[in-house]
Amino acid sequence: FQTQSGTLDSSWIDFSYSDDRIAIPFDEMTSNTVTTIYLNATIPAGYTAGNYTGTYLVNASNTTCLSEYDDRCYSSFDLTIEVPENTSWYSPSEVNTTVYDNTAGDLTSFNITNEGNVNMTWVITDLAGNASSLITLYNTSMTVGTEHAGTLNSTHTIHGTYDIALTQAPGIYEYVLQINNDSLSPGEINTTINVIVEDNIDPVIVSTSLSTTD
Repeated sequence: FQTQSGTLDSSWIDFSYSDDRIAIPFDEMTSNTVTTIYLNATIPAGYTAGNYTGTYLVNASNTTCLSEYDDRCYSSFDLTIEVPENTSWYSPSEVNTTVYDNTAGDLTSFNITNEGNVNMTWVITDLAGNASSLITLYNTSMTVGTEHAGTLNSTHTIHGTYDIALTQAPGIYEYVLQINNDSLSPGEINTTINVIVEDNIDPVIVSTSLSTTD
C-alpha cells in the first residue's frame, strides 16, 4: 500500500490482515483466494475538524506488469476520514488557597483548558461570594478563546491576589466564577475559589501582675 495523493496523513493509517492486527506485508496468497484487509485510523488529539482524503495504490508482486497502470498487478482506492468537531473543555470545580491574617500575595491560579479541536470562547461571570472583599481576580471580565484555535490543551489562566486584614476571622470563604458557552460541551462550569483563612499570629502579653494572699 502506497499513498499517492490527498490530504490524508499516511501516518494516521495502519493496514493489517488478521484479527490480531498483524502488520503487512502479507503472506503469500494462492490464486482465487480472498484476504480481508483491516484498517486502523489513529487521529492525533486536537486535530482540526474536517474531511481528509487519500488515494492508495495497491501493488501485487510476482506478476508481470508493463507499468503501474497495468490492472494485472496494480489497483487503487480512495479513502476518506471524517474528523468531527470536538467541543470539550475543562475548568476545575474547586480551587483552594490557604492564606493567613495580616498577609497579602498571589492566589493559586487555575486554567480553563480547551480539550477539543475548535476555537473556543467563554463568557466569564463573577458570582462573587463572601470572599469578594478578600481577593481580586484578573482575566475574568472578558471573552477569551480566539488564541485557542484547535490547539489541544491550550489554556486561559485565571489569577488574582489576596489581602487579609489582621482582624479577619479564620474560616473558609468562597468566590464563585460562572464560565459559560452554550455551544460547547459542557455549556457551563462553575468554579469555586475557596480562600482558607488561618491565624498564625502569636498572642502578645501586654502586661502582667502578680498578687499574693494570706
